Amino acid sequence: DSTGILLSYKVWKALGYSLLLAFTCSFFAGTCGILIGYGVVKCRGSKLSGWVNALAFFPYLIPSLAFGAVYLALASRIPALHGFAVLALVGSVKYLPFASRAGVNAMLQLSGEIEEAAVITGVKWSKRMLRIIFPIQKSSFLSGYLLPMVSCMRELSLFILLVPTSNTLLTTMLMQYSEKGWAQFGNAINLLIIVVVLLVNAAVNKLTGASIDKGVGG
Repeated sequence: DSTGILLSYKVWKALGYSLLLAFTCSFFAGTCGILIGYGVVKCRGSKLSGWVNALAFFPYLIPSLAFGAVYLALASRIPALHGFAVLALVGSVKYLPFASRAGVNAMLQLSGEIEEAAVITGVKWSKRMLRIIFPIQKSSFLSGYLLPMVSCMRELSLFILLVPTSNTLLTTMLMQYSEKGWAQFGNAINLLIIVVVLLVNAAVNKLTGASIDKGVGG
């Protein structure tokens, strides 16, 4: 491809596919992380809480390539699990440790008396989460969404075995350019990934006050 990356349809298609995957993984991993954090803190000290916390952290201990190979074998046995679905599933599970840690830290910072007062007044659990807990710890929770998004945008080893031939990610395109010896194109793709991540982080920071550079837990 002799055109620049900003004029290439393939690059824009890969960027859109990468962003869609990143936001999907971020949504599922972040939401599950909040629920895990809530459950772990509320049942703190129990064996079940310890087991859930340990299992949520377990995917972090498995190498990305091996993790992708496991889900490749799983996808071959389940016809409905293919293409984007398996990418979103493997990404959500792999980045769950980051999101769950943010959820646990956010809940540890929240005083229990706040929710107890809502329980006494008869506020339902869903309203307590959406109207009370989430607004108070918004920055910390949104950091749990941002971390999987950033990790997904830069990931290669996890998705290399699972990316369908009809689509490609920016990271796989970067690898293809590097293998062909097109160093300038590869560096440009790498720069594009960095710029996109910084823009997303800046936009979320501007709108909500949450940011990766503020660390996990706000």
